[in-house]
Parts: sequence; C-alpha cells; structure tokens
Amino acid sequence: FVWDPMFLEQRAKALPNTGVYQAKKNPKRLTVMEPNINVVKTCIYPIMIAEQAFRQNPSDIGFLHVCNAEDWAKNNHDFQLLMNQLDIVCANKAAFVGRYDTPYFLSEFTDIVIAHQWDNPLNYFYFDVCWQGYPLIHNADLCSELGYYYPNNDVAVATELLLSVIEH
Repeated sequence: FVWDPMFLEQRAKALPNTGVYQAKKNPKRLTVMEPNINVVKTCIYPIMIAEQAFRQNPSDIGFLHVCNAEDWAKNNHDFQLLMNQLDIVCANKAAFVGRYDTPYFLSEFTDIVIAHQWDNPLNYFYFDVCWQGYPLIHNADLCSELGYYYPNNDVAVATELLLSVIEH
C-alpha cells in the first residue's frame, strides 16, 4: 500500500492555508465522506456516531455534512425515514450533499471527519485527511495509529472519542 501527498498538496495549494486544518472553537463541523456505493463504506455508522455526540452535547456540534448521500436523501424512502428520526436532523444541523473534492470540502466545511469501513481498512482518504491535520475518527484496524481509532462497529467508543476530540 503506497501513498504520497504529492497530488493532495498540488490540489490544496490554491486553498486558504494550503488546505491545512486551522483549529476553531466549538461548535465543531463534522463531515462524513463515505462513497455510499455498497456496504463496505457507508455513512450510516458515522451518522449514528454524530447523532450520539449531538444528543450528549448538542452545543458542541455546529453541523454535520454527509457527502455522497444526496441521492439517498432525495430518493430512498427508508433512508429518509431513518434520518428524520435523528435529533441532529430535526435540529436542522445536518445536510446530505453530493460528491465533493476532498481538500476543498475539508478546507471549507470541516473540523472533524468521521469514517467507517467494513473489511476495507486501507484507504487513501484517511491519509489525506490526517496529512492536512484534520482529526479523523475511524475503525480501520490496519492503520489504528492514525487519527482516533475505534474498534469494529462500536458506536459508543467512537462517540466518546468524538466528544474527547471536540473537548481537547
């Protein structure tokens, strides 16, 4: 598995602060950028993590952006039913948007990235996020030393990590 920041840095060069994360005070902007093509990398677990954090400390969460989910939000009745039950959605603090360029979206809309994968623990996206200095909460065991790792599908542990990252 080989990764190099060359293309990321080239793309981020034109962004404010070259796309590198600039720490901001609370409330934090959360981002989920899973492709949502199949069960391997979907937004459901990260959304549940954000929801649990919002329920515990709503004033700490400024907004949740879920990329690559616009089609589901518009056309998938089951997804709509589930999302409309969430406190973060009912508070108008979540948006389900289309596909975006990673460095641009991070630079403009993100303080913390929440990720989840199923049996696909190597992901260039994780390296891009961390290289640019954004906190990453993830469950990829082959790179558990990167960012903030939670085991398996443990939403409770991931929520505690997220709340700790927000606080510190």
